[in-house]
Amino acid sequence: MEKQSIEELTLWWGEGASSVEHMALLKELVPPTTVQTLNIFGYKGVIFPYWVMQISKYLPNLVSLRLWNLLCSSLPTLVQLPNLHKIFLGYMYSLEEFTTGCSMSGDGANELTLPKLEHLEMYRCPKLRINPYPPRAVHWFISSSDNALSSWEECASTSSTPASSSSPPVHKLKVEKSELPLHQWRLLHHLPGLSDVTISDCDDLTISPLFGQAFKSLESLSLECIELKILPEWLGELTSIRQLNLICMNNLQGLEKNMKQLTQLQSLSLKHCNALTALPQWLGGLTLLKALEIRFCKSIISLPESLLINLQELHILDCPHLYGWCKSEVNQMKLAHIKEKIINSTF
Repeated sequence: MEKQSIEELTLWWGEGASSVEHMALLKELVPPTTVQTLNIFGYKGVIFPYWVMQISKYLPNLVSLRLWNLLCSSLPTLVQLPNLHKIFLGYMYSLEEFTTGCSMSGDGANELTLPKLEHLEMYRCPKLRINPYPPRAVHWFISSSDNALSSWEECASTSSTPASSSSPPVHKLKVEKSELPLHQWRLLHHLPGLSDVTISDCDDLTISPLFGQAFKSLESLSLECIELKILPEWLGELTSIRQLNLICMNNLQGLEKNMKQLTQLQSLSLKHCNALTALPQWLGGLTLLKALEIRFCKSIISLPESLLINLQELHILDCPHLYGWCKSEVNQMKLAHIKEKIINSTF
């Protein structure tokens, strides 16, 4: 293969070599400008060579960058990579700073750089701080990287964060394995327009009064919190929400009455909620609720008749008691109007 035709390059360092040897080797591995995907794994040098530090000059067509298990404390400047769609950072325990910066448009206004960034993912980067603004990635994923959540001003003003008309708004955020209480996730105040949020393995979901503003446009929420026994009170304030997923909540014993306020809710999914024995009758008051999915909830015995009236989709998998309830002749008549039914059990 001709070097000049390479579009994807993966550099993977094993164990045994010194950091000096790593640095010397990476210095010589200058890729062609045709590279669109660059993956660097296991590099033990504490600094990058010149071609990485000037990556926009050497790889102007870069679309995807993955840096994994590196020792460096800072990243190369990425702000002049107009085609960059994806950034993956993982297992970089010494990484302290990711500079986004801003650029000047033709009319003299500040614009966010990385205008085409779609995915920004951070795994186990506990010291990482992003300066001075969060990039407008459409999808964020943050795992065990609490500093990226908390190291922001308490509130953001629209004048302090530059925006580009060509940059799509942040749409989806997933946070997992955070040890911070939710009210310290100051990043939320800097991501306007969030519509889809997933919170996984985060046990402290207490909030501050300003929190509601961060989620005012939320349409979909997924909670995957094993230790959670009671749904958070603020759930009832998410009046724009259309889809709610409760997953792996084995200590959850009931749905809170504040969910009555979720009048726009159209889809409810319950998975691995083994302490849940029944669904409340008041769910029938959510007249827009058309889709119900229940999987691996072994203790739910039946469904409230009020809930069934407006349902158009019903998916039930591996819920032994509920499966038996659905298969009885009397209850099959109650479910007859539902257009799409999938009711299975492997037990």
